[in-house]
Amino acid sequence: MNTIKVKFKKWLLKKSESKLKNAATVNNYLKKIDEICKETFPNTSDPEYAWKKLSDWILPVLTKYYERANKGYKLDRITICDAIGYYRKIICPMYQTGWLSNDDINEAKLYFFDGKDYYIDTVHVKDLYTYVTLFNDIVFKHSLPSKLIDEQEHDAYFSNKIIKIVQDNKIKNPEDMALHIVYKLKGKYTGKFVLEKFCDYLNHQTVIPRCNFQQNELLQTITNLNPTQTINGNYRETRTLTGEHSAQVAFHFRSKVAERPDKNYVLTQDDLAEIFHINEVTVCDSMYRFSTDRKATGKTYIKTISREYYGIEAVNACLEEYHHYDKSRRIDDVDYTKEGFDKYWCTREKALKIVGVKKQAFYKCVKSKSVYIDYAKQAPKYYIPHLEQVKKDANILRIRRYYNNKKY
Repeated sequence: MNTIKVKFKKWLLKKSESKLKNAATVNNYLKKIDEICKETFPNTSDPEYAWKKLSDWILPVLTKYYERANKGYKLDRITICDAIGYYRKIICPMYQTGWLSNDDINEAKLYFFDGKDYYIDTVHVKDLYTYVTLFNDIVFKHSLPSKLIDEQEHDAYFSNKIIKIVQDNKIKNPEDMALHIVYKLKGKYTGKFVLEKFCDYLNHQTVIPRCNFQQNELLQTITNLNPTQTINGNYRETRTLTGEHSAQVAFHFRSKVAERPDKNYVLTQDDLAEIFHINEVTVCDSMYRFSTDRKATGKTYIKTISREYYGIEAVNACLEEYHHYDKSRRIDDVDYTKEGFDKYWCTREKALKIVGVKKQAFYKCVKSKSVYIDYAKQAPKYYIPHLEQVKKDANILRIRRYYNNKKY
C-alpha cells in the first residue's frame, strides 16, 4: 500500500547516497515518527491516519520539539523579562489546537536556583508564561513575603512553595537568584531532526509554504531569540573607535518579543570583550581599574547568581578614560577619523617596528607623543596612522639613530 509512511521511506532512500548503508537509519527514522504520532495523537488507533494528521499539523508539532531542544533556561531578574516576552509570543502558536495541549511530553520542572536547585513544581509548557510571570512578580518585582499566603488566594500554592524554599534554606537576597526551567528531554533531539526530514519531504511533495520550516518565523524565534540567545548583544555602537574618539555604545534590545525595564545594566562580559577588543578576564580588570582610578561612587555592574551585568554609562566612561588622544599631539598630515580596530591599531611590538626604535627609547621618547588605548593595561594599542608620521619627526630620527646604537 502506497501510504504516507511508504512514500516517505522511498523519498529518504532516494536521497541517501547508499541504500544499503542508510536502510537501517531510514527505518529508525520511521520508528521515531511512529513514536511521535503515538505521543501526539494518543487517541488515534489507525497509524496511517496518525501520519496524515501529523502531516496536516507538522509545524505546530515541530515547534514543540524545537523548544524542547533548548533544554530549559536559568532566568535571573534581568533575563526573566526576555523569557516573559518570549513565552507570550510562542505559547499560543504552539498550542493552537486543544489536542496538542494534552500530551504529557511537554512538561517542565521549575526550580529555585541559588547555585543549587530547589524543586518548586512541575507544570505544562503551555502554562510557563503564567508561572514565569508569577515568579517574577513574587521574587524580583516585589519583596518576597515573610509569611505564607492565605491558601484561598490565587496562586497561593506556587507562591508558598517559593517562600518555604527561601525560609527553610535561609537563602539571603532571593532577588539575586534565578528561576531554573528544565524540560523533559526524552528523545527530543532525535525527534526534532526526524520531523525536519518529514517537513522537507512534505515541502517537496506539496510545495506548501507551511511545510517550509527553514523559513518559519516562529521556529526562527525559538532558535535565535530564546532567553539563552538574548543574554548577550543587547547594545548598538553609537560611535566607532577612531584616533580622536573612543567607541560609545547604547542600549538596543536584540529580542523582538520582550522589553527590559532597566536599559543601563545590560552588558555581559562577552559584550565587554567585543566592545573593548580584549578577553573577558582582562576587560573585567579594566572596569575594576576604572572604578578605582575614578573613585566611582555609582555601581559599574550589578551581580546575580548567573552573571554580572555592566552599566552602559560606566562602560562608555571607561572607553573614554583609557582612550589617549590630545590635540597637542595632533599632526596635520594624519587622518584621525579612520575606523577599524584591526586595521588601524597595533600592539607595542608592531609600534616598535613602525617607529624603528627599541623598547626603552619608545617609552622614553615616543609613547608620550602617541595616540593609544590602554584598555588592557599591560597591552596598549597604538594608532598606526599617527605612528607613521611620528617616525618622520626630526627628533625621533635623531633619537632612533642615537638609541639604536646603544645596547639595552
